[in-house]
Amino acid sequence: MTRRFCIIAAIVLFGFPLAGCQKTIVDLPKGVQTVEGTVEDAEISLVRRGTHVLTDEGKELYFLESAKVDLRDYVGSRATVKGLVQANTDAKWLPVLIVEEITEQSEGQKVHAFPALGISLQVPALWQLHTQGSGSIFNLPGQLQPILTIVEDDFDDIPYDFFGDSSTEEQEMVPVIIASKRALRVTEKETGTMSIHIDRGISTAPTKKRVITIQFKPENPDDAKASNELFLRIIQSLKFTGEVRSSTAAAATKGTSASSSAGNDSSPAAGKPCGGPAGILCPTGFYCDVQDLQTNIGKCKKR
Repeated sequence: MTRRFCIIAAIVLFGFPLAGCQKTIVDLPKGVQTVEGTVEDAEISLVRRGTHVLTDEGKELYFLESAKVDLRDYVGSRATVKGLVQANTDAKWLPVLIVEEITEQSEGQKVHAFPALGISLQVPALWQLHTQGSGSIFNLPGQLQPILTIVEDDFDDIPYDFFGDSSTEEQEMVPVIIASKRALRVTEKETGTMSIHIDRGISTAPTKKRVITIQFKPENPDDAKASNELFLRIIQSLKFTGEVRSSTAAAATKGTSASSSAGNDSSPAAGKPCGGPAGILCPTGFYCDVQDLQTNIGKCKKR
């Protein structure tokens, strides 16, 4: 019942508007809105819209939902959100902002890209980046002890099982999924050192190294909660941007793609590795032609 109809009905029946009819309908903003706030989980509801809620200094601004953006990746983060605002299923609830784009705000943070690994991640701006051999390390100014180390590993050299619980008295091991890729989180119970091993699947690099290992040695091992939260934020910021291949590897892959793609399709997706333990999917219009039944690895082919 709208406010106007409510007032008219009250006047007709009783000669004056009732107090209960003073409910105000708030006009929704038109067009694409840009709002800043902190993304938080919303309570599960079967009748109310919104999977998350945007807050600012403790005040709830909008419920959020999106078919384009995985809002779970931004929970607890300060972000700039863009989208259209729609009414909720009941006027007593906050409107819903349909998220089309979201950008995490970097307060004292810096994004570093690693083209050779095909990843980028965000770390405290104070940390300094150094290249060491085939890996990269971050440390504090004036200190040699690395805080964060990023290296490539051969899959066969990883002494852990990506499936099941292989925890010991010294190490806690938890299988996780990062950007649809299987990974393993390993925590050294005595030192607090944490590592994430991410299996990229088939690597196109000449070295055949397919596992990215990110190791974090906290500055203050005694503050386990703060260390866990910092490492979690770093891992949550990790994005796969695409591996830069050497000319030799690219030429070899191109030749393989041309010979294996149906109809010599010129699309970049043709011949792309798919399936495998990581469950890599092919883009729309292609299917995974499994060629190794034991590992479930195949190549994308046009339908």
